[in-house]
Amino acid sequence: MLWVSRHIANSSGVHVLEARDWDPNSADLTFYTDACLTGLAFWIPSEKVGFCADVPTDRQIPSEWIFYREKWAVLSALDYAVTRLEMMDQKIVIYTDNSNTVDLYNTLHALPVHNQLLQNAVDLLVRSHCHLRVLHVPAEHNQVADALSRRDMERARRHEPKLIHLEFLPPRDTLGDDLQ
Repeated sequence: MLWVSRHIANSSGVHVLEARDWDPNSADLTFYTDACLTGLAFWIPSEKVGFCADVPTDRQIPSEWIFYREKWAVLSALDYAVTRLEMMDQKIVIYTDNSNTVDLYNTLHALPVHNQLLQNAVDLLVRSHCHLRVLHVPAEHNQVADALSRRDMERARRHEPKLIHLEFLPPRDTLGDDLQ
């Protein structure tokens, strides 16, 4: 409740987020994301740059939380756009091959275990005034992000020969106090 009341107190009116009905082709930046049990990845096709992060495989994030990882990959891309690229009032499209992740970001409705991820995404959007669309892409069209999440650079470069590979640290505050 404190999180909601903080946003209402800081909002410029009744709305918190604006409508998201715009053509994905008009995006200022487009990402593709993926996750596996051991890694997260996102890449920016227009820049030919991909990012990988290892996911702790200990008790912190149980292996059955693959959906959590997929949502975390999307949040990582959004976090990169807003905090690293300092995007403000721009349109961002993030593609994922996980339909549950698309549903979470499009309905802004999450299971309790995913609430912190969703709250962090909303915080980034409110702060930056960016407009976000999270869209589904079939797995066969998400090969670069899939390969990056598995650290299979050879396969990633078969799909994008000029790919630049970088490391990133995903937002840690999404894990909750006991899991950071």
